[in-house]
Amino acid sequence: LQSSQHMIFNTSRYFFADWTAIYYDERFKRNPETSGILLSMPFAAGAVVQMLISGVEGPMIKRGWTPLDVRKIMGGSGFLITAVCLMMMTTTLSEYTFCFWLSLLEASLACHACGYKANYMDLTTRHQGIFMGTGNTIASICTFGMPLAVAAYLDMFHDWNGIFLALSALNFIGIFINQRITVVKELHVAEV
Repeated sequence: LQSSQHMIFNTSRYFFADWTAIYYDERFKRNPETSGILLSMPFAAGAVVQMLISGVEGPMIKRGWTPLDVRKIMGGSGFLITAVCLMMMTTTLSEYTFCFWLSLLEASLACHACGYKANYMDLTTRHQGIFMGTGNTIASICTFGMPLAVAAYLDMFHDWNGIFLALSALNFIGIFINQRITVVKELHVAEV
């Protein structure tokens, strides 16, 4: 179940990595050559917030939050902000507004550094690589499946908003999963 949060994250992250240039071209008639800054800004926002987020967990724990509280707050926030940004994208009338929501979405994905991504390390101290590798492998199903599913959907319906709303719903499911299954209790794995 830990991998389910990772799968939802990957679905949102790689949808935009794969489809944003095409969306700008189809929706706003901005090809990649004329939308370069709009394509770059979200990733820059995500990188800046990622650096800031790295210093959040320690102060939260010093203030009395438990590691479980931090995982749930940060992971839940990441999914919630992503879901809201995706809903707002259905109302955008300009490429600049879309870029704003996508930049906020990319920034919100950084919250997962203190959410499910850190949670892999909570579960085991001796076998972190195996847990993270297995989780990433399972989550990669979405990374490879998302572009194919989006292409099929767009061929049938020609509706970007349906995709944004489906991804939003998936992130709301991510909140539920995050709040219900996140644990920080170390698993005891038998020695091999």
